[in-house]
Amino acid sequence: MQQDERDLLIKRRAMLGAYSIFWPLFVLAAMAPFFVVGPNGTIPVVYLPWMVLGGMFVVMLVQAIVTLEEYGWKGKDNE
Repeated sequence: MQQDERDLLIKRRAMLGAYSIFWPLFVLAAMAPFFVVGPNGTIPVVYLPWMVLGGMFVVMLVQAIVTLEEYGWKGKDNE
């Protein structure tokens, strides 16, 4: 599949948008246990893979939404 400059720009914007949302959410998810259980508390290790999967879901979802928005999935008012 050939990609022109517009496709590459859309892909770049989608990745930038996705990771701009991902990192603050990931930091909040990583810091939440400290404030919930305290500095001496523990959390089960089983939650760590769920954080990774949740982060991957957020990245893919935001990337898809930005890509659709950039391509004009809702249609234009003047078209």
